[in-house]
Amino acid sequence: MRRSGHRSEENNDDHASSSHPTYHPTPRTPGLAIATVVFAGIATSMLLGPLLDGWRGAWRASAVLVLVAAVALFFTTPADTPTPRVPGQSVGTALRAVVASRATTLLALCFAAYNVQFFSVMTFLPVFLMQRLGVALSTAGVIGAAIVAANAIGNLAAGALLARGMRAGPLLATAAIAMGCTGAGLFHPAPPAPLAVALGFLFSAFAGMLPATVLASAPSTAPTPSLAPLCIGWVMQGNYLGQVIGPLLIGAIVGGAGGAGAMGLLLVAAAIGAAFGLALPQPRVVAA
Repeated sequence: MRRSGHRSEENNDDHASSSHPTYHPTPRTPGLAIATVVFAGIATSMLLGPLLDGWRGAWRASAVLVLVAAVALFFTTPADTPTPRVPGQSVGTALRAVVASRATTLLALCFAAYNVQFFSVMTFLPVFLMQRLGVALSTAGVIGAAIVAANAIGNLAAGALLARGMRAGPLLATAAIAMGCTGAGLFHPAPPAPLAVALGFLFSAFAGMLPATVLASAPSTAPTPSLAPLCIGWVMQGNYLGQVIGPLLIGAIVGGAGGAGAMGLLLVAAAIGAAFGLALPQPRVVAA
């Protein structure tokens, strides 16, 4: 089976014109590491945010970290080896091929639906913890950071499931539905405070499965290997879209319909994300 999967990747160009692209997500791709690092950063910001001098202090700290990362990148990244330029397709042609890739576009839409769910919860999580538990902002920040850190469980679980051969589509659909149910339970007034916090941890853990799966799958959905970077960029546009519309939607809905509206938004986004995941074309492995 491993040899067949390897042959599938080698022959990806030969099947680029197929209606069902040949792709096979693997946990060895950088996507899992990227997802883990991103949510480690979110957890750290929630933990240390209350200790900084308001938003100005947070921006200054972020600027320092960006500068440190830039310097580290300069000293740790090897220079590119000069290679002769090979004529290829135009940028416009490449972009059209990526946008026309059904699997890549569906992954982008899954990412958008995921971020609507994730940031709908995380936008109000500190305030929710303060009101529901009656704790101070600093304590809410610590609890919120722990909840976000649970995301790593989902990252690792996604890698293990992909390694065992689970397809990306069903995994994305399962994660979306689990996020919707636990997120809706979090906003529901009936659960006692400890159960609501437990639902927050479950929400975050299930949430970690989705970006890890999307980022692990994106490069292998490219019509040709040379278009893999553009495919990742296209998928990331869905990520950014969800980050923008998620907080806007939850703010408007909570302002008009309260917690019931928030639960409805999470469940609708979950259903949409699951539909996109199940619509992913089944990967085809070329026989040796």
